[in-house]
Amino acid sequence: MRRPVLPQDEEVRKSWIDWYDVAKKTTIASGVFSLILFILLIYNHINLNRDDVLDSPVLISLKQQLRESPNDQSIKDIIRDTDASLRAQYFSRYHKQNSGGVLLTLTLTVFFLSLRIVWINKPLPPEPGPDPHKAAEHRRELRLGRRAVWGLVLVMCCTSLWLYMSVPHEAPGYVDPAAAEKPTGPVIPNWDALMAQWPSFRGQGGNARVELSKAPKKWSATENIRWHEKVSLDGLNSPVIWGDRLFLSGAIKTQRYVYCLNLKNGKTVWRKQVKDVDFSPEEHPHVEDFTGYAAPTVACDGNNVYAIFANGDFVAFNMDGELQWSHNVGIEGNMYGYSASLALYKDKVYVQVDQDEGSFVAAFDTLEGTAVWEKERDMGACWASPVVAKLKDSFQLLVMGPDAVSYDADSGEELWRHTLMSGDIAPTPITANDITYVVNMSNPLTAIDASGKILWKNTDGAWPDTSSPVTDGTYIWLIDSGGIMSCVSCADGKIIYEEMIEGRFTVSPTIVNDEVMFVSEEGKVTFIARSDKFEVKRQFDSGIPLKASPAFDAKGNMYLRNGKDVYCVKAQ
Repeated sequence: MRRPVLPQDEEVRKSWIDWYDVAKKTTIASGVFSLILFILLIYNHINLNRDDVLDSPVLISLKQQLRESPNDQSIKDIIRDTDASLRAQYFSRYHKQNSGGVLLTLTLTVFFLSLRIVWINKPLPPEPGPDPHKAAEHRRELRLGRRAVWGLVLVMCCTSLWLYMSVPHEAPGYVDPAAAEKPTGPVIPNWDALMAQWPSFRGQGGNARVELSKAPKKWSATENIRWHEKVSLDGLNSPVIWGDRLFLSGAIKTQRYVYCLNLKNGKTVWRKQVKDVDFSPEEHPHVEDFTGYAAPTVACDGNNVYAIFANGDFVAFNMDGELQWSHNVGIEGNMYGYSASLALYKDKVYVQVDQDEGSFVAAFDTLEGTAVWEKERDMGACWASPVVAKLKDSFQLLVMGPDAVSYDADSGEELWRHTLMSGDIAPTPITANDITYVVNMSNPLTAIDASGKILWKNTDGAWPDTSSPVTDGTYIWLIDSGGIMSCVSCADGKIIYEEMIEGRFTVSPTIVNDEVMFVSEEGKVTFIARSDKFEVKRQFDSGIPLKASPAFDAKGNMYLRNGKDVYCVKAQ
């Protein structure tokens, strides 16, 4: 477009010059603003690439402190707060970079448009006459000027686009204080790490006691259920929890599976069939329907999940579902079928096999699957599970049978033994205040101290034949299959009260904060006060039949397993 010559009329020229001046000032202002914004974006980009949330010196120092004191909750809280602050700073800069890029694009557009208006409308002064040589030179200068301006605009636009594309669009991963500095190999969990999860039957130590800020109060198959999912095969084993994963097993006579579910939504993360196990028997040992082929609860230590089945197949899968090892432990069978759950301590997983002939208890290396120690047991069938307990300064493996026996959890050395029981023995030992309590129907409820000394016996109660007791260290609560519930003093074994709760009970009771929870096979739930007075706090029909004991996560959510159905009950 040809630029006009300056008008001769004063009024027209004044109006024209005012419009030209507005465009000129807009060009200068938008150009300067674009340049400043461009420099700030470069500076912000450098900071984004320099300030890596995960490599923050502050976090590195805190993670080192956590490695030295892995159970220090205050350090974990500081790590969470610091991580949240750094992530907020990162997102602030990230959003500034995005907003700045958009703003730079707009100001460059204004700059270009106003520059174009100036260029078109800049008046030429009146000339006395045409000079072809000077006119051609002037046109070349104008072309070079336009190309320079276009080049500058193009460079700034390309740089802005590069700045935007080079910034990561995803925030750095959250720093989990529990795994602040993940080592390259497996981490053998200590006692506190196991206690912080729900890694085995009734939690680590088998005591089924939780202290939670929130806990389920009331639920049904459709009320206060966070999620409900199904697995393909039935099983009487209970769920176990590690981190954000839930594990359980299922089996029929010809198939065996281990399942991993997402704790947040119940979706299957993986399921693995157990097959081609060395020395697995061609003929399956005898199993009754009320025991099933997957009665033992699995165990998980954060490295692997361990499962054992009624035919003796014993396997380990890592957290991604890859088989680590497998072999058969040699279960020959008993009158009901195998049901003893697995126990964990440090780098060992414990198996109790009490059967008609060839009974034994053994510790296996969790990483290799090889036997660390094995002890023969001269006794018949038993359906109780082994538990590892911290009693004074020692860690003892407590094993029930006709004899209640304690083994050193590390070496397998027998520490004490008492012949106390007879009949079909199923209740698992429990502990509190360095005292072990063992019981069975028609046999004495017995208290044994850490050294193996019997403190007292009580033969007067209607003791359970299937479910295990629970204790808070002051009282013990027990319930038999018919619903006779007893409260017993830990001090001397005397019965405080006995009451009848409607229903049939194979599920062991659980202490939840200041209440004791009983769930019948029919799904009826009773909460009583954790005191020396019988006081029903709540009682309702959940509509979820239950034969497996529940599990809890750290947030207070409860997990129930009814055959193929798995439920997450929300903390309230």
